[in-house]
Amino acid sequence: MSSVKKPKGFKVADSQRSRICGVACTTLADLRLKGCRKLNFDKAEAANVKVLLQDGTFVEDDDYFQTLPPQTMFIFQKEGETALTGYQILYNALQAVHSDYLHCGQEAMKFFDHTTKEKLLQLLRNTPKIEKKKSLCSLSHRSEHPEWFEPLETRVQTKEEYMSARARDRVRGYLYKTQDELRKRTNCRKHQKIIENVLAKWKSQLNKDGHFGSYFNRKAESMSNRFCDPKGYFHCEGRWDVGSCLYRENLHGINPYESHEMMVIFSTWNLDHGIERSRTIIPSLLEATKLALDNDLENVLNWAYFYSLLFTRSNLRLVHIVCHDKGSHGTMTCNPTDYFVKSDKR
Repeated sequence: MSSVKKPKGFKVADSQRSRICGVACTTLADLRLKGCRKLNFDKAEAANVKVLLQDGTFVEDDDYFQTLPPQTMFIFQKEGETALTGYQILYNALQAVHSDYLHCGQEAMKFFDHTTKEKLLQLLRNTPKIEKKKSLCSLSHRSEHPEWFEPLETRVQTKEEYMSARARDRVRGYLYKTQDELRKRTNCRKHQKIIENVLAKWKSQLNKDGHFGSYFNRKAESMSNRFCDPKGYFHCEGRWDVGSCLYRENLHGINPYESHEMMVIFSTWNLDHGIERSRTIIPSLLEATKLALDNDLENVLNWAYFYSLLFTRSNLRLVHIVCHDKGSHGTMTCNPTDYFVKSDKR
């Protein structure tokens, strides 16, 4: 008996978030069709619409679409439009309420006009709030800190589970983007066979590695498998060509376990490839697979080397959005001597 996929509920919005609608669908094509109808796009607009997530990730592959949870928000971007990412919306919101900071300054001036006794009383009144904020950070379960979970459309019961899922989503994103680019850039059937074999080995290894959900999980056993300390504090590791964050002591640190707002801000941080995925790793892998095909070296192609560059901390840095340099990392290149596994039998 063939199983029929049950439709999942999603949300669709135009590029400016001026209209948000719910749709139920089973495939990416179904989502595009129903989403365009809901948003009242005409045929010409629907033909060229691009679908992306709130963080700016383009969704072009049904395999990747199937990994996304129900109630995911999709942005429908028409040709010639620029969609607002979650970070840009957050930035615009902060900009819109900038007058509140001025108000805080005025209140601070009034505070220093009070007598010393009154100042101490106000500080004492605020102390329990500060201690409460710190204590909330250490809480983990939904029942202990429901405010952290309330805005989230998820059934997970702990902060660690949710943060692990977010890390896995990012790693899966790298896999599916790389898979799409490799498939688009190979035409020869024999070449495609080698690529598919590499992809199969990557997927198998990612399953063994739990898709690196440990990266954002503060309770992961090994520090080498996470970017945060045991309390959940993350610090920016700096631009690829600098080696450390120039702003670290004053600005670029965050604990998303503290509050829902901090978790949202953390979503704007990036995992940056030192050796770039699209500009360097993919062309180098294509070069290696061509050499393998021409020289009968398919069995010793070093898929694990490229796996480490794409998915592991050996080539990934956690960076604040300000420290994320999207320009070319020209001096960071793949090592051709690592394209193939060294063997005495050859």
